[in-house]
Amino acid sequence: MEYVEHSTRKVEYNALYQDTSEGFQTETGFFRRPDIRRFSQFALYRFRPEGKHLVWHGPGLFTINNWDHKGTRLEWFANANYRFSFSARYFSASSAISATNAFAQSISALFLIIATMLTIILVFSFNLASSSRSP
Repeated sequence: MEYVEHSTRKVEYNALYQDTSEGFQTETGFFRRPDIRRFSQFALYRFRPEGKHLVWHGPGLFTINNWDHKGTRLEWFANANYRFSFSARYFSASSAISATNAFAQSISALFLIIATMLTIILVFSFNLASSSRSP
C-alpha cells in the first residue's frame, strides 16, 4: 500500500494505491478482496476571500479506480463537488445543510443548490469533453 498526501492552506491532495495479489488469503478474519488493484485520490482547492462571513470555497474531486491483475476495470467512481465554508458564528454549509436558525438554513439551502448546480455543470462538461475525444 502506498499513500501520498499534500496539504496547504489552499490545496489538499491525497492518493492511495493498494495491490492485493490473486492468491491472497487472510488469517485474521478481516476479508480483503483478492486479485485487485485500487487507486483512489482526493483533491480540494480552497479560494480564501478576505470576507467577514465566507471563510473559503472551492471545488473538490474524489475518485476510485479498481481493476484486476489482467487489467480489466472492475469499478470506476468519481464525485465532484463545490464546497462553501462559513465562519461558525453565522452558519455553515458544505454540500449539506447545517444551521440553527431559519435565516441561516435558507442561506445554506441556497448555497447547497448552487453547489449542486455547479457540480452538475462540471460533470456535464467532463462528459462532453470525454465524448468529444472518442473516435
